[in-house]
Amino acid sequence: MMLTLDQQTAADQVQRWIRHGGQTLTLGGYAGTGKTTLISHLLPRFPGDVRVLTPTAKAAAVLGRKGVDA
Repeated sequence: MMLTLDQQTAADQVQRWIRHGGQTLTLGGYAGTGKTTLISHLLPRFPGDVRVLTPTAKAAAVLGRKGVDA
């Protein structure tokens, strides 16, 4: 999966945060900016360590359509 430069930068920052024991992280951005793609890219790297929560059922449905359990 190819990430944009901004997505790769965010992925690197999230991975560092997880490795240093971070407990809660909020990932936000406008619609269409690649949040779901980024999450889909990161989850397999941290099986069992990361949970995805959404503020709305619609957001959970969008993630679910992309194979992300939220």
